[in-house]
Amino acid sequence: MKVILPKKTNIKETGAADPLKFYYLPIVRSFYLSRFSDAIRLLGKERIDRLLEVGCGSGIFLCELAKHCNSLFACDIHAHLDLVTKMLQDESVNATLVKSSAYSLPYAAESMDAIVCMSVLEHITCLE
Repeated sequence: MKVILPKKTNIKETGAADPLKFYYLPIVRSFYLSRFSDAIRLLGKERIDRLLEVGCGSGIFLCELAKHCNSLFACDIHAHLDLVTKMLQDESVNATLVKSSAYSLPYAAESMDAIVCMSVLEHITCLE
């Protein structure tokens, strides 16, 4: 499966932990793109009605996810969702972005048909 990324000129890093550059480097990119291909396969062949990506970062995966759903939602805690919004506009992708933590998503229970989290778990801390 060929995963489509945004044009490199349309997308910007949103923080120091953003691995964006690796998606565009020869050889290394194959590892990152294979993870996305695996995620798409796990979503199944049927089109998903409402899909949420938690921890969207720079939005690198949103262009591909948009091809597999009717309504796309994304959230992250960083302060640069404006950069993601600009990239989505430049790529003609419609998604609803919200600044939100994975701990307190602003969606009703069972309101999404699928949730995708890529490179998120390593940023989660334990709440006690």
